[in-house]
Order: sequence, then structure tokens, then C-alpha cells
Amino acid sequence: MYAIVDIAGKQYKVSEGAKLKVASLDKNTGGNVSFDKVLLTDNGKSVKVGTPTLKGVNINATILEHGRERKILIYKKKRRKGYQRKNGHRQGYTLIEITKIKATTGTTKRAPTKAKKEKQETNFYKGKEGLKAIFEDQLNYKEILILGASPQAYEILKFYFKWYDKKRIKKKIKVKIIAYDRKITNIPLAEIRYLPKKYESPVAMNIYGNKTAIILWAEKPIVIAIREIVFIFN
Repeated sequence: MYAIVDIAGKQYKVSEGAKLKVASLDKNTGGNVSFDKVLLTDNGKSVKVGTPTLKGVNINATILEHGRERKILIYKKKRRKGYQRKNGHRQGYTLIEITKIKATTGTTKRAPTKAKKEKQETNFYKGKEGLKAIFEDQLNYKEILILGASPQAYEILKFYFKWYDKKRIKKKIKVKIIAYDRKITNIPLAEIRYLPKKYESPVAMNIYGNKTAIILWAEKPIVIAIREIVFIFN
């Protein structure tokens, strides 16, 4: 069995009997120490991963010795300034031996409250027909948020967008747009804001309802549509 444990901000893979150097600990040699920030355990049959740590799991260890690493030289010099400094540093450490990986297996009773299960559904579309399917689906929602709107949209689906905008206006669907190109103006029922041109990207993101469409605007466009379905039951 092994575990991944956080000790003084660093992660170590440990098993019983293993010896390792960690940051200096304020404990006497021969003393015992326990670490409870355990991120993962593996007993050979199952792996448990914490969020971020596991409850009820402790790593017990014995302190073998305190010491310092070999000296590291730090040399600083500034040209034409007559400045130069030479310093040394020896980092302190504590050598420990892992004695036990202790995991408590207790059962907890949960109150019969509402449970929520989330499922994510992802679909991929290629070409203009895939784009049309996404935009027509957006017409079923009251508001659309577009991050990274591209003028290429009107070039790739030149005649389609005239029909699409008429439908959207008729249904009074509002659009909030963050664009890179200031040529994108005068869109009905739209609130437009602009980002600097240096952040321009061929990828746009359309968010509507509980769905997100990631669009790569190219000669052969690609769309990744993500939908989150939430089931609530007693």
C-alpha cells in the first residue's frame, strides 16, 4: 500500500518502511509525527482520491535525524559597477521513516435528503450543417452569450445568418457579445463589448441555457457542444 501525502507544501509518495527527507520539522530525534494531508491512497485493490484530502487517513512516522544539505554557492556580480557578492546556503532537512499508513473505515449515515446527480453530454459536429444545427438550437432560449465573436461567421454562413437574425429578432432573443473585431456592430437586440485585438482567437464560445458550444471558425468549422443534465430525485 502507498499514499500521496502533502508535507510542508510538497507532495511525497510514501509506503510503510520508506525513508525520506522533508523540510525541517520542529521535533526531537526519535519522536513521532503524524501527517493528515493525505491526497491519495492505493491498497492494490482500490484507489481513493481526496477532494483535495482524504478524511480519516493519517501517515505516522518517526524522526531519525536532523541535518543540512550540501552547501550551494550563490554568486552575484554587476558589470562595471565593482559589485560582487559570494554567499553560501545549506538547506535544513529532517529524515523520517514511515511507520504506518492508518486509514479509519467508518460508516456514516446520511439523512434522507434530496440527492443531485449530474451528467455531462458532449457532441461533436463538423462542417456548415453542424453549425446550423447549433444555431437553430439557440433559438429555443431567451438569451445567448458569445465570447470571441468572429466576423468569419458571416463569411462562412453568409446567407444563413440573414434568416437566423430574422428568427432571433422575431422571438426577441437577446445576445451579449464579447468581440475582438470592431467591425461587428449594429446587431439588433445585442449588447457588444470589445477586447484588444492581440487576444484574437479563431475559437468562439456560445453559452445558452445549460449548454455550451465551442466553435472553431475555419473553412471546415468544428463544433463541440456540451450539455449538462441535472436530475433531482428524493
